[in-house]
Amino acid sequence: MLIVNFCLLFSKSFVSSGSISVTKIINLDDHIALACAGLKSDARVLINKPHIKCQSHKLPVEDPLNVKYITRSIAGLQQKYTQSGGVRPFGLSTLIVGFNPYTNVPSLYQTDPSRMFYAWKANASGAETPIR
Repeated sequence: MLIVNFCLLFSKSFVSSGSISVTKIINLDDHIALACAGLKSDARVLINKPHIKCQSHKLPVEDPLNVKYITRSIAGLQQKYTQSGGVRPFGLSTLIVGFNPYTNVPSLYQTDPSRMFYAWKANASGAETPIR
């Protein structure tokens, strides 16, 4: 619970700084944050599309998206780029953290370019992550 709160507060400071460059932790919605490790150019696509999806769902329905739903969407986007001809797979690992808007239960998911996503209680991602 403490790590989730830290990630959400940490990402808010990056978003509010007004910087143009892509950060490693970004808010997708009020209750969902995404942390990524890998190529920054791939992160731009993987941040923009889910961010737009969260906002476009929230406007007409007036309910926030579930963390698992947006994780499934991000994993599907990664899979689409992996399967398509003429484009390379994402060189990116993502951790999606947030609260279920209806039960306030924290959730942490990791996605792979193979469309697989895993639920974790705690996880790390990046160059110096120990092999599991």
